[in-house]
Amino acid sequence: MDRRFVGVESTMDKRFSGLQSTVDVRFAQVSTELRWLKWLVVTGIAATVWPTLSRLVL
Repeated sequence: MDRRFVGVESTMDKRFSGLQSTVDVRFAQVSTELRWLKWLVVTGIAATVWPTLSRLVL
């Protein structure tokens, strides 16, 4: 009974560590994609707002 439980526990640990590493990799990919998306949004807002701001200032 104890040996089986230890075997199941080690298998679960291996699966969990593998799952955790995949989740970490995916989270890193998502964070870089979000960074690019944020830059696109910021540049888009700046591109749309800048002409009106320049008209107001000039």
